Amino acid sequence: EPVLVAAAVRGNLVEGMSHLPGWCLMPEVARRLGDSAHALVRTGDLVVTAAFPQSPIGGRTLPVPRVLVHEKGDPTAVVGNRMAGATGEGKSCRNGYIAPEEKRIVLPETTVRMHNTISDDVQRPLRKIGGVYVYRALAAGTVLRGEVRVRAGLMEPGWEKALTGQWRVGRSSKDDYGQVSVEARPLGPIRQDGGSGDVLRVWLLSDLLVRDERLRPSTRIADAGRVLERALTEAGATGVQLEPVTETSDGRVTVAVGVNRTESWHRGWGLPRPTLYGLAAGSCLTFAVKGGPIDPAALAEVRAAGIGERRAEGFGQVEFDHELLTEPVAAPKE
Repeated sequence: EPVLVAAAVRGNLVEGMSHLPGWCLMPEVARRLGDSAHALVRTGDLVVTAAFPQSPIGGRTLPVPRVLVHEKGDPTAVVGNRMAGATGEGKSCRNGYIAPEEKRIVLPETTVRMHNTISDDVQRPLRKIGGVYVYRALAAGTVLRGEVRVRAGLMEPGWEKALTGQWRVGRSSKDDYGQVSVEARPLGPIRQDGGSGDVLRVWLLSDLLVRDERLRPSTRIADAGRVLERALTEAGATGVQLEPVTETSDGRVTVAVGVNRTESWHRGWGLPRPTLYGLAAGSCLTFAVKGGPIDPAALAEVRAAGIGERRAEGFGQVEFDHELLTEPVAAPKE
């Protein structure tokens, strides 16, 4: 069925997200894995990432880096990388998901459905009780891919089999939304590379939630660097210091960020949850490394666990020194 995870309400239009965030999947994962999963969530040893649409050939996709440029008139064709140097004419990428192997942007299919609220007195829609409204949701048949990560040795082998089956996710399940079929299978090891130079390029694969010195939600690059530095230290890269790089002598782009806010609803309490405000998925940052090189094992640990707050729900997922950031990128000509 179509899946609706609300992202924004504009008048009578409820526009759903184009992926399934980790916080939407976490309750069902924890329920299926049992009491032991709840304990692992609290200790940070279980992480549920967001599920993004698969590429046309079945590959993994990730939030498109904001340093990439797409062709005018074709939002799926990448024509340049501003972090790797000058690019041709085009528009900065803001939406969609990129398949790293194919160098093309995937825009998932959506569906639009109209609903109404019926007044018991007159048996027709009335404006004062809601009237007619529209849902835009992920279309039925869309295939998405996410990851559930558990630290090795903390669960019995084959635990992932409990995740396979029929799930209900998102909102409006009574209106024929949210039924999905899930197939779980083991994955290979996390990448262990990068960190060999004096510059570290960071790509946010999900929203990043950090706080400043006064514990207020922050989108400052310096605060993101401080949280990343602490995560690397805890992962074994002691003595490493990160300083934000905001400009270079050759004019290359080093920072391309956006901000995002997450609103959700607590069904049991019937109340809105606190707003989550932070750097948006797809943001790209650059840091000068002092005290390096960074141990690749430490980078692999941070890749798997994430940084910042609410990591178990998929926030704070990062990638380092990916070729999409370090090399010129262009989609293959058809």
